[in-house]
Amino acid sequence: MNNSIKKGVVVAVILLFVSVSIVSSTGTLVLKNSIGSTFTYGRILYVGGSGPGNYTKIQYAINDAGSVDTVFVFDDSSPYYENIVIDKSLKLVGENRNTTVIDGSGKGDVIRIIGDGATISSFTISNGSKNQFDKSGIEISSNHNIISFTKVIDNLCGIYCRSFSYNTIINNTIQNNGYGIFLDESDNNFISENNFVSNEYDHLRLSSSDANTITKNIFKYQSRYGIYLYQAKSINISSNSFYHCGISFDYSSFTDMVNNTVNGKPLIYMVGESNKTIKEAGQVILNDCNNITIQGLDLSNVSYGIIGYNINNCLIADSTFNHNIGGICLRTSSSNNIIKGNMISYCSDAIRLSGNRNNVIRDNNIYSGGWIDVYQCTNIFIINNTIIKGGWSVYLQSSTYCNISNNIISQGHFGIFFEFSSKHNIISYNDIRDNKRHGIKLHSSSNENIITNNNIIDNHPNAFFINSNKNSWVKNYWGKSRMLPKPIFGVMKSRVLPILWINFDWHPAQEPYDIGV
Repeated sequence: MNNSIKKGVVVAVILLFVSVSIVSSTGTLVLKNSIGSTFTYGRILYVGGSGPGNYTKIQYAINDAGSVDTVFVFDDSSPYYENIVIDKSLKLVGENRNTTVIDGSGKGDVIRIIGDGATISSFTISNGSKNQFDKSGIEISSNHNIISFTKVIDNLCGIYCRSFSYNTIINNTIQNNGYGIFLDESDNNFISENNFVSNEYDHLRLSSSDANTITKNIFKYQSRYGIYLYQAKSINISSNSFYHCGISFDYSSFTDMVNNTVNGKPLIYMVGESNKTIKEAGQVILNDCNNITIQGLDLSNVSYGIIGYNINNCLIADSTFNHNIGGICLRTSSSNNIIKGNMISYCSDAIRLSGNRNNVIRDNNIYSGGWIDVYQCTNIFIINNTIIKGGWSVYLQSSTYCNISNNIISQGHFGIFFEFSSKHNIISYNDIRDNKRHGIKLHSSSNENIITNNNIIDNHPNAFFINSNKNSWVKNYWGKSRMLPKPIFGVMKSRVLPILWINFDWHPAQEPYDIGV
């Protein structure tokens, strides 16, 4: 294509972006919209190609451009190995988003926007810094910018914005980055109609960022979370589609969370509901709900299948969770719930409870990688579960008066692990065997627990404790008949040296217990 034809294409492309109808003037481009308002878009500065006076570097053209000018970049000279700074409200437009490539050579930001009101369209932006979190494919350090019709790929963070607002990110492909888009302390931004694909950590992460709108995006594959929010308030999340991922949040609130789907099924978000049964869902998020029944669902291939905040008297039963980050997560004063009869496999967290009371976890089958994680909870019953090839299969942190009974726990990393002052708990009638490390480990002032009538067999070692005392080991079976007490070795650390310490099971069982789950 010769240069004059290409320049005609440039005008046509710009007209397409701004939905205008006429071109006039000398030296500047004047555009009129459908209601008759006139806009001056200044000069067009060309980069690449073979035209006389075309720039060889994008940054050179930006430096010479005015605030209403357009820098148009041909794909002939692509890729452009540059790290660009935009300090004015110009428009940076590529000839073709698939073939007009700006490569940051792994050094810092590929593009950094420090002037308000810039527009970037129709590029592939790739290869920003791989080891500096806040150095991105595109770093937004200003307000009222538009990023559209662009591919942002292969960066540690695709698009990063901290402490800036009123930016629009629309119709882009965000792919194969660490984080797709990260907004930090950035409010009133609009993120719509983007395609997020195979970003490693979170497709879209918001931290302390309020009043943002996230709508009509597609989130696909391999990400830890499709959307993760931390201390983000008044967020509108609507009409998004999630595949093999979903939503998770902490200390956040919403103006809307409607019409979203996960794997083609509805994402159910309930606030303040009571006495309901959920019959179909791809993900379930409950907030301040009571007496909700979730039964017989397939909640697989999603970040977390069920997330509950301050839910009470709910039943989660007979459902399947497969290949998730987590199966079930109940937080913030959730109590009197029953989790039973579920099949949970290939999930990093099978069941996670935080700040809960009086919940029952029973008759679940957990396989390959999952664990039951109980944090700052009281009076949790973990009964009749089968946990095979778990991580830290049953893990209590800072939890008290819990009962762990009649479970089969085998071939995991740890069998049962208590730490951070997990006290006054009972471990009884469990079959704990063939775990790669400790069958039972008590750590960090996990005192005054009772461990009784368990089979503790062929773990490596069977039991160990660190800085934990006054625990009672009673009538456990240790893999063979013993006439003498069974010593349990541990360490009590002092300021000078660790001291070897020994507890005893004074009356070990002579035969294994018949523990059927």
